[in-house]
Amino acid sequence: GGWTLSGIVTLSSGFTSTISNAARFATLGHGNESPDLVPGFSNNPTSGTSAGYTLGSGNTARVVDEGTPVGTPELYFDPCAFAPPPNRTIGNLGRNTVVMPGRAIVDLSLGKSVAISERTKVEFRFEGFNIFNRVNLSGPDRNMFTFSNNNGFAPSPTAGEITETTGTARQIQLGLKLTF
Repeated sequence: GGWTLSGIVTLSSGFTSTISNAARFATLGHGNESPDLVPGFSNNPTSGTSAGYTLGSGNTARVVDEGTPVGTPELYFDPCAFAPPPNRTIGNLGRNTVVMPGRAIVDLSLGKSVAISERTKVEFRFEGFNIFNRVNLSGPDRNMFTFSNNNGFAPSPTAGEITETTGTARQIQLGLKLTF
């Protein structure tokens, strides 16, 4: 007797977010500019494989081969689904179309209470936070294209790449409590 077991399970789907371009019209008060959605692609291209793409140019270019899995930290969404908008347009991709990674955390507590005398008890506790040590990914780089007046739009070499996690790794603590 005297054992207690408790836990908290937190599961959440990812929030929606917008893919954007570097703003050409920032001086006119227009901040987030959207790319065009390429016909035949989903506006949430976070599963399946990539159609192949070259991100960036020169020394910073990153080639995404056809058939590369999508939904990974290296390539969370398929950049092939987006194209720079034509001149004098702001793009046709809607707001909040891409679903970001979700979160899953399991916290667990195990305790044992022992009576030493009528009025004195000792309680030992084991607590584990994110007990399965699941990596919860942060959002990817959502800036699809960079813009310069000299070269126009160029694909961002880090578009779709996740470089950070959210939350903490597994944490374990032990506790001892004397009640008298």
